[in-house]
Amino acid sequence: MKRILSYLFLLAVLATACKKEGEANKDPLYKRWFVYKIEKHYTDKSGNADRNFKSWSNIIDDREMFFEFSRQGQFLTYQGMGSYTRTGPTITYTIAEDAGHYQYQLRENCLVLSFVVEKTSYNEHVTLEMRPF
Repeated sequence: MKRILSYLFLLAVLATACKKEGEANKDPLYKRWFVYKIEKHYTDKSGNADRNFKSWSNIIDDREMFFEFSRQGQFLTYQGMGSYTRTGPTITYTIAEDAGHYQYQLRENCLVLSFVVEKTSYNEHVTLEMRPF
């Protein structure tokens, strides 16, 4: 009888551990995403629309341009492998010699990453709309 109770206890512990791991995997970020759409907007250093550049948006639907986030903090992209951390709405990443951050939003079945590229006389605001594979 003692042996049966021990096995039941062990089974209950394993079932609870599997349930917790399954719940952690339900985070919608933890999957492979491909770039569906790119938008770019340009501003001068004061934040006003830059007259020299026209904003644009393009659906590219390119499965070769992908981002994959793992639960362990690994970050795989078409540009290489690195690591990332999340703090609020920000993903901070490191890939080889490159580091930066994205503002991110998870909407329905979409991941939206945005970032700013600062140039000498203007800023480029980039938004990537990602879809799951």
